[in-house]
Amino acid sequence: MNIGFDAKRFFHNRTGLGHYSRSLVKLLVEKYPENQYHLYSPKAGGSFEREAKTFDAHIHTNKSSFPSFVWRTFGIGRDLKRDKIDLFHGLSNELPLNLDKCKIPGIVTIHDLLFKRLPEYYKPADRFIYDQKTRLVCKNASKIIAISKATRKDLIKFYGVDENKIIVIPPVSSFEVQTKIHGTVHRDINTKPYLLCISGFEKRKNIERLIAAYSQSSRYWQLVIAGKKGNTATDCLKLVENLNLKQKITIHFNPTDAEIRSYYLNACAFIYPSHYEGFGIPVLDALQFNLPILTSECTSMAEIAGDAALYFSSLNIESIAESIDRIAEVMNDKNLFEKIALRQKLFLPERVAQLLIKSYCELH
Repeated sequence: MNIGFDAKRFFHNRTGLGHYSRSLVKLLVEKYPENQYHLYSPKAGGSFEREAKTFDAHIHTNKSSFPSFVWRTFGIGRDLKRDKIDLFHGLSNELPLNLDKCKIPGIVTIHDLLFKRLPEYYKPADRFIYDQKTRLVCKNASKIIAISKATRKDLIKFYGVDENKIIVIPPVSSFEVQTKIHGTVHRDINTKPYLLCISGFEKRKNIERLIAAYSQSSRYWQLVIAGKKGNTATDCLKLVENLNLKQKITIHFNPTDAEIRSYYLNACAFIYPSHYEGFGIPVLDALQFNLPILTSECTSMAEIAGDAALYFSSLNIESIAESIDRIAEVMNDKNLFEKIALRQKLFLPERVAQLLIKSYCELH
């Protein structure tokens, strides 16, 4: 089977959508090498192009006279027909508009409907554009992959999508499952015990409330917060200073993947206070490192962590603080690591790859 992918974010996005695109294609190449995988992007380049070449994916860029947007939306059909593509997968909420004319089935991954759930975070013009794009892709797609049950429910609620058209297939972790040693993983014994939060610094990620809650907690451990520098970064730094927490809280902007892995590897527990997530990859990554998890009770986080986590209200600082003070309760759960292992099985790469290939075969 010749499978094409919209790979714009594969090559040019270093956060969630990019990680999803790269991990999905890599997974399929590894598990089902008998297929041919084609990456279509207006341009490639950089380290991610080298990565794509290491797992034998065909790279196609815009060689036409069309501007990039026009090529991705309309002109790409000619290239897909030339390359005899059997199926095209839009990895991040979009599909070309002429797949029907090319007689090529289109499957699209929709990650979240944040602009519907939290419209106050978007300008009216942006909300209108995202709404129209989503409405159109829901209509035109042969099948929709929702990365969580929460996103599936939103698609049905806001766009009336036929539930039989949607299949829930979760992402895979950014990291391989770590080997457990007596119920934990190898950690640097010289590192001070710390509670970890891997998250971007933007309003919905709720980092300011986390810092405020930490100031009200017993502060037994350090707190490390690492992630992409966003529009709340300056406010978070000021809050740490104003609360006199510079000796207790470490903030690291724009860490590398290797640095993030090291943070997970040496943490004692993980906290994720986000208001809303289509999925919540950092929570899944924390599971892969066998970490006790504290997270908000909204949307998709419970789908990932299940009974292997302690939940709090993301809007309530006291609730977050109380959860931080109850970390020991979670860690003393004799069955904690058995619960984590059971949750990990739901997101095994082999299972995710099987679901993807099955959905492709149903359309081919």
